[in-house]
Amino acid sequence: MPDYYLHLRRHRRGSHLVLDAWRRQLRDRFELEEAGGGGILLLTLLDEADESSTAPLTGHERAAACARALAQCRADGPLADAFGGSGGSGSGGTSWLDADPSLMRFCKRKGFLRSHGPLHRPSEARSLWRRLLMSARPPVEELRAYFGEPVALYFEWMHCYSCWLGPPAVFGLLLWLASLRSGVSVDNNPYLSLY
Repeated sequence: MPDYYLHLRRHRRGSHLVLDAWRRQLRDRFELEEAGGGGILLLTLLDEADESSTAPLTGHERAAACARALAQCRADGPLADAFGGSGGSGSGGTSWLDADPSLMRFCKRKGFLRSHGPLHRPSEARSLWRRLLMSARPPVEELRAYFGEPVALYFEWMHCYSCWLGPPAVFGLLLWLASLRSGVSVDNNPYLSLY
């Protein structure tokens, strides 16, 4: 199952050079597959485990590893020659590509990259959401492993917040029911100044 995708514009001058640069730099770490008429490059991470542990990578760790690998790719070789790499136009024989050789930024700047991002694993996501909806407490460790720490922290915070809002909500409901029974409204409530 692919971990990440790159959606490239195929009908621009030099798009074949961009695609070749991605293939050349990613083939050692990823299994590459083209989809959508060659405009979408699907990446499957080959390293199943982190070097320091034998456990398989979680979804969030896989997405982070893909993003790190993509950030390390450089716009060099034939691509740099075609688009003004070293020795190109500019002051002192250098160009903007020499100053910032990131392939990802190059593709964004030149309009070759339409979108990119991690891909979800549908079976894992369905089981996670099912557990989330059927339990009183969110499965924080599973959420952290799949979506990352910020999302897990959000769900844990919302659970804590909801628990602490329960007693004031019950108290307010009891006061509202008492006001209905006694006929006291906001307009004639003698205790309005207290709250």
